[in-house]
Amino acid sequence: MVDFFQNLFFNQISFITGFIAGALGLWLLLKLRPALPGLIGNIRSKSKGGGTRLISNNVSRLSGDTLRYTQGLHLASSLFALDEILVEPRFLAPPPQTEPGQEIPPGNILSQIIPYLPDWPELAARYSAETISLATALEAGDNLILIGRPGSGKTVALGHLIAQIARKEKPAEHLAGSIPVYTHVADLFPDKTLDQPALIHLRDAVHTYSDSLSPNKLESLLRQSLQSGKILLMVDGLDEVAPDLHQVLTQFLNALVAQFPLSRLIVTASPDYYGGLIELGLAPLAIAAWNEQQHLSFINKWSRSWYRHIRPMRPEGSGQIDPRLLNSWLLAENPIISPFDATLKAWAVFAGDAVGPRYSDSIESYVWRMTNHLENAREGLEDFALQLVAAQDISMDLKQARGVSPDQVFESDPDSGKVSQKSLTKRGKSAIRKLPGSIPELLENGLLTSRRNDCLSFCHPLIMAFFAACALSDAPISHFLSNQPDWTGKSLSLMFLAVDRDVSPEISELLASEHDPLLRNHLSIGRWLHYAPPTANWRSSVMRSLAAELQRSNLPLGLRARLLAALLLSSDPGVGVLLRQISHTSCEDLQLLSALGMGFLLDQASLTRLSELLVEPESLVSQAACFALVKIGNQQSLELLGSALLTGSDGIRRAASEALALDPGEGEEMLKEAAQMDDLLVRRSAVYGLAQVAQPWAEGMLNKLALEDKEWVVRSAATQIMEQRQEQKVSVSRVPPPLHEISWLIAFAGERGIGIAPGPPAENLLLNALAEGTPEQQQAALEALQYHPMQKALPQIYEMMDSGFGNIQQAAYTTLISYAAQGLDIQGPPIY
Repeated sequence: MVDFFQNLFFNQISFITGFIAGALGLWLLLKLRPALPGLIGNIRSKSKGGGTRLISNNVSRLSGDTLRYTQGLHLASSLFALDEILVEPRFLAPPPQTEPGQEIPPGNILSQIIPYLPDWPELAARYSAETISLATALEAGDNLILIGRPGSGKTVALGHLIAQIARKEKPAEHLAGSIPVYTHVADLFPDKTLDQPALIHLRDAVHTYSDSLSPNKLESLLRQSLQSGKILLMVDGLDEVAPDLHQVLTQFLNALVAQFPLSRLIVTASPDYYGGLIELGLAPLAIAAWNEQQHLSFINKWSRSWYRHIRPMRPEGSGQIDPRLLNSWLLAENPIISPFDATLKAWAVFAGDAVGPRYSDSIESYVWRMTNHLENAREGLEDFALQLVAAQDISMDLKQARGVSPDQVFESDPDSGKVSQKSLTKRGKSAIRKLPGSIPELLENGLLTSRRNDCLSFCHPLIMAFFAACALSDAPISHFLSNQPDWTGKSLSLMFLAVDRDVSPEISELLASEHDPLLRNHLSIGRWLHYAPPTANWRSSVMRSLAAELQRSNLPLGLRARLLAALLLSSDPGVGVLLRQISHTSCEDLQLLSALGMGFLLDQASLTRLSELLVEPESLVSQAACFALVKIGNQQSLELLGSALLTGSDGIRRAASEALALDPGEGEEMLKEAAQMDDLLVRRSAVYGLAQVAQPWAEGMLNKLALEDKEWVVRSAATQIMEQRQEQKVSVSRVPPPLHEISWLIAFAGERGIGIAPGPPAENLLLNALAEGTPEQQQAALEALQYHPMQKALPQIYEMMDSGFGNIQQAAYTTLISYAAQGLDIQGPPIY
């Protein structure tokens, strides 16, 4: 130790410098000490802000990828951007729920006349019944099932909503904080099994189009956003798949909701089956069919886009037709058609390659246009479609596909209807192997779609079914498709098979063997009439059967309306004659529907009969005649309406006024004149028509009548209408709370001096209300059963549909439809 101090070297300059530096450091620390917590917090805040910005950037990337991908999910994506030809998708406004003891909000007369038909929306479209947007439907906070037939525009509706959210458009302001995420069933489950956590399936499906984020970053973003309830998940294609894959998806959704209970969901499904989704708290919302104005808007947009983008690429003098003539021809043929039919029809007409007037001919033109320059592509696509239908699938990896010939479909499993793997591998050199060279071009022109794990699918289930039917055109069908469970591939393939071949024996067997209170076979085959040629051998027998069922006694109005819709969409010239005949029956429901049907057909030969119905004692029938007359829309029919407005009873005057609002030309002019006439009853009636016109001038006239009219009766009516319009809020919250929390059921229990508990006690109480309650309570009980189905309630529901009348019978029928859509067995002997 002594040696250490003896040998210690001491540098005076370094010592002084260090001492000064230490003193300065200590002084600076003492000065900064009060500000240190804020400084540290600022550093942490900036670090957190950097993380937030990183998350925000990832959200922007995902949203941008989703928007770009979904804008290409339409039939004409190879020609136009979706925005160029978009007609805003609309949805049927559901009827208000019954709340015993409370008055149902007042509605227009049309809502009392047109039955709510979510699976047959065409009748409501002809009369421009009330519709809502998807963004508006989501304001209630419910998760939704978008139901509609293939080709009705469900996918485009999702793409449009995604664009509204991404662009922060006003209708979707309440969704500004949501992150829209789209996926298709075929991308979620390429192996048809739920073999991984639900989040991993979702991540991998989304990564097929959103590759700007790594899988790990995407998974982290999805997890955080699902936990916070920010994601609006849209699952498409459930209406396309067979029951086994439908079950896999419901398991996926159950697992996802269990892990992330704040999840918001929109799922597309068939109106015939959405089993498992009601239990998850999803509310059905039916897509509306296009009316004349929407069809006209589409054709005008298509025409402008065609002559802007496509026409300049064609040589001069190539036989172009005046677009106004093409537009008029397209509109005159049938203005109430699906977006799918309208797109292919317009494409064929403007391209000049239409092969015939039928809607199936438009599909043939589309297929020829996409494949005629590709060697063996048509044969390979037919082979591919047949294998998909045989396997009850919608996508497949062509590297593993083996092809299946029509002769081999007979080796299907009699229980499942699926073709065995042994059968699929028998065929040596398959036509499917001729496709690989054509696949890039078929993907580019949009006929095929790329799916996860190198799988392929057709762009649309109708296109797949068309190809499958072509492959089966010369093969018997009873041993193959008939053995399969009900699914879209089966039903559409049968429909296209019926277009060009005689399926009379199969149809006769289906119709004769039906013991279904919902007549589902009749209605399913009735859909085929839309595509079938007038010369089809089976057509007349189906028409006769539908007409006979329509006139059978004691049918619910909703079932009659569906049968009528099938007849109307057949475009058969004999339907008008039939309707004029049945309008003379004593059944008020048949008179009502025949009047609506005559208006749907624009049948000028029915004017005499409609004028007779118009002057009968005031009823829904005479009011329906008003709406039929305005749809026919010639001078004579408008004069009849004008006379009804001037001299009819109060109910007829109001119906005539609301009907005139449907005519944007002369009808609206008649309303303007009526609002200024000396007769106070005419002015008061005009108020109800003006309320249906969504134009500034109509709003101004209503305000003027409410403030300045000399008669208090008119001022009161106008004021009441204005107040109702301000207070009215659209709500589609259709999923009721648990039974023990339903207010009217609690009151029903209180009337009997008992309590209500969850589970069996609440279920038994609901059954008691169904059997012993007032008509209002019985109707409310039937509506509750649509979301809390009980098999033991079926006998009572059958009895109400058989012997009931009016609202009770219709509610019982609607409840049975809901039971069937949820997969409950309602088969039984006819109950009428």
